[in-house]
Amino acid sequence: KNTDQIYAVKQFNKALLIEHDFVIRALEQKEIMEKCDHAFLIELEYILNTEEDLFFVMPFINGGNLHQLL
Repeated sequence: KNTDQIYAVKQFNKALLIEHDFVIRALEQKEIMEKCDHAFLIELEYILNTEEDLFFVMPFINGGNLHQLL
């Protein structure tokens, strides 16, 4: 379905999440993005799952990485 909406996709490799013990962090990030409704937080639109990867799909907002700006 073409909506002309641009999305940002964050990819997690499942093997690396497990290897570096980041599974809990990824799940917490998912929960926060799903539940929070705030003007300064990005909402999670979709979650896609394959055997090897996990993808978080969210609206694209041009402006860069907040971590780099700080």
